[in-house]
Amino acid sequence: MERNISEILSFLTQSQVDDYDTWLKVGMALHADGQPCSVWDEWSKNSHKYQEGACEKHWKTFGNYSGANVGIGSIIQMAKDNGYKPSDGFSWNDPIGRSNECENASKAPSLELKEYLRALFRPGDTVNFVVSSFEKDGKFLPSGKGVNKSFEELIKACNTYEDIGYILGDWNPKAGAWARINPMSGEGCKNSDVEEFRHCLIESDSLPKEEQLRKIRELNLPCSALVDSGGKSIHAIVKIDAGKDEKLYRERVSKLHEFLAKNGFPVDKACKNASRLSRIAAVTRDGKRQRLIAVNIGMPSYQQWQDNWELLDIRSNTIDDFLNANAEDMSDCLLGYRFLCTECPWLIIAASGIGKSVLAMQMAILFATGRDLWKLKPHKARKVVLIQAENNFLDLVEPAQSITRILGLSETEKADLRKNFRVISDDTHSGEGFVRLLSSICDRYKPEIVIVDPLMAYIGGEISKQEVCTKFFRNGINPVIHRYNIGLIVLHHTGKPRSKDLKNFEQNTDLEYLGIGSSDITNWARAVSIIMPSQHDKNIYEFKHVKRGKRTGSEPVIYLKQGRNHKDIFWYLSEKPEKVVKTQKGDGKRSPNANPIYEFLKLETLAPISKADLVKYVKEKLASQGEPCADSDVKKVLNSVRKTYMVYDPISQLWTGRLYIPESAENKDSQGGVQ
Repeated sequence: MERNISEILSFLTQSQVDDYDTWLKVGMALHADGQPCSVWDEWSKNSHKYQEGACEKHWKTFGNYSGANVGIGSIIQMAKDNGYKPSDGFSWNDPIGRSNECENASKAPSLELKEYLRALFRPGDTVNFVVSSFEKDGKFLPSGKGVNKSFEELIKACNTYEDIGYILGDWNPKAGAWARINPMSGEGCKNSDVEEFRHCLIESDSLPKEEQLRKIRELNLPCSALVDSGGKSIHAIVKIDAGKDEKLYRERVSKLHEFLAKNGFPVDKACKNASRLSRIAAVTRDGKRQRLIAVNIGMPSYQQWQDNWELLDIRSNTIDDFLNANAEDMSDCLLGYRFLCTECPWLIIAASGIGKSVLAMQMAILFATGRDLWKLKPHKARKVVLIQAENNFLDLVEPAQSITRILGLSETEKADLRKNFRVISDDTHSGEGFVRLLSSICDRYKPEIVIVDPLMAYIGGEISKQEVCTKFFRNGINPVIHRYNIGLIVLHHTGKPRSKDLKNFEQNTDLEYLGIGSSDITNWARAVSIIMPSQHDKNIYEFKHVKRGKRTGSEPVIYLKQGRNHKDIFWYLSEKPEKVVKTQKGDGKRSPNANPIYEFLKLETLAPISKADLVKYVKEKLASQGEPCADSDVKKVLNSVRKTYMVYDPISQLWTGRLYIPESAENKDSQGGVQ
């Protein structure tokens, strides 16, 4: 009934619209049929008794109406009594095909034209239409500035004449006729002559008509009218409701086009023009009717449609979509084996002061140059934006210089870094303000990965409250990352780890919830990682992927160490530390005369050293303590390298860091063992 209701109402007489009881009966029937109040209000404007707001006031009471049953059938019967005959043409759910393309329409052309005009224009509007044309390359195009007539003049002519040739004038039957979609000034036909930016035209020649109509309905577009062009497309005249604000019109039309493209409805970009001509209803074109399909369908207004943007932007798939997709497609993957993808967030949790800002800078530089982060590989060099709140410019200079120097970037990598890397320092926006900032940054710089450091600076509310987190992440952040197809990395604070958490680090499956605040933060994140000091060595950190970790392509736990001076600000890979225990020959039982080989170990910091020099150094140490210097003994000491900070740098081909070396029994009481 959506498609026919305005036609039905057009058959009601002036006396019927002026009669209060009939007017009220029509309103109740439309309400019972699920029609919007705007349909009743628009019809009511035909009465000289019309009062703005009266329809809406009565409409709110109809839900509790307890009088005689009133349905849409009563309106249809009144229309039939006045000469209405139901059409065999389009209904809303009918497929559109070559066999029913409007040739057999039974509605009088003048009535169809009147319905079309009432859907698009209002009293006081000037309507511009074009009936002249010229042929170019076998295609007929509109010619001239068109004809200007008032809305009232056209409606009166529709009520007087059945032949629309008397209303519009003669047109080329092979070409058809056109009307501008917005009211005009009557002085020209440019955008500057548009009196009100009320509508935009949506059409697509790339989809079959059946699919166009299905998409328009599925996406709930706020359409004043749908017209079959008589050619390849459906002309959807969509409500924009920008008044006299041309800037607002352009913004809304751009958002509409963006939304349609994202949802599989590619439209003609030339249709953005506010003074655009569209096929006028009821006119024949090469033997086919430019037929009015429906009026006032979808959402009642652009604003209501925009308010439901998130609901409209839901992506749906059939089982065939999943079964026919390429499971190996990695086009949306940013890091690892689908560890971090576009439109997904990664949460990294670490204690305050642990070095998160250095990590953020290091990640940004690595990903911008296409390097991996401890075996977590980007698939190529990525455009990265780092948004940070806790450091001034000079605070960032030292880590930036240190990291780039230590990485030893090639000339190609340096070029990638200049192109792909940007830092935004901001400590003034939070909550909704930060969401707008993030959107603006994405719009301007077009990043693939955005790193936010730290979350606490930007959330803008009580972080322990679920409603605050839900609003910020799911209603604020998610629409942005979906719209711009970015991967989001968020660094987040935790308090000092509890001892029981450290003791059960390998087994604890709830470490993902160590971050301060609501559990919804972790629940929101697609991937979660934590950084904690090792329980065996406070100078070594454990970087564990606790959510989605199997997709990183790296080890379950990565062991890290830090450079600790202004010339060495860097997170290094380290080996897994082990708790140092007493060791001795025999059955492990201490005897007074037991050889104290490796009984106690201590840490000694070494300058960068080659492997040969390292072996020589260890032998000399053992010899100085009267210990055997066999290769097996040296090997035992060198194996302790894997239990410490000391790692091999393939660039310099040197070992750096600290080494466990034997300590003689005589010195154990004065210096102690390392636990």
